[in-house]
Amino acid sequence: MSSGKPVVATKLPELLPYADYLYLAGTKEEFLEEIETALQEKDESLTRKRIELAGKNDWEARFTQISGYVRSLYPPASVIVVTYNNLEYTRLCLESLFAKTAYPNYELIVVDNGSTDGTKEYLSELGRSRLDVKIILNDRNLGFSGANNLGIRAAKGDFLVFLNNDTVLTRGLIGGLVRYLKNPKSGWWDLLQQHF
Repeated sequence: MSSGKPVVATKLPELLPYADYLYLAGTKEEFLEEIETALQEKDESLTRKRIELAGKNDWEARFTQISGYVRSLYPPASVIVVTYNNLEYTRLCLESLFAKTAYPNYELIVVDNGSTDGTKEYLSELGRSRLDVKIILNDRNLGFSGANNLGIRAAKGDFLVFLNNDTVLTRGLIGGLVRYLKNPKSGWWDLLQQHF
């Protein structure tokens, strides 16, 4: 079908949405009739429509669609990392985050406090190459809390995870934290109830 050719197929429920593009048959006799019809087809607009449909349903489009559904099942989390120089630590931290995090719905926000050791350039390139990363580059050092506040303002997640840039993550860290925070019976929930 992706080449625009007529296709005859069994009338499966999954194919019914594509009935305008295919020849569907429910019996042996219908199948033979549809083959004859398909062999006689000369509709160029139908050829173009099939090619367009296939183009909208390639593996990348399917992955994007399925990935979006999976992401929507998990509450969004924002991971905030403040940097100031120490490029090698930052690189190890972020590489471990990407390699060890299976949690499907997180964003990374990196706030740099005026680094001068190549960290800004590394982060700028990272921000260009990954859509799930926001980079905030400060001209001067705003301090740890000031930079974290900028990260919080940029965050869209329901949960905030603060990481020092010398942290190396283990597998499942973000998912574990979110699962724990979602549980109203966890210790932090009881602590909040006692003090507020």
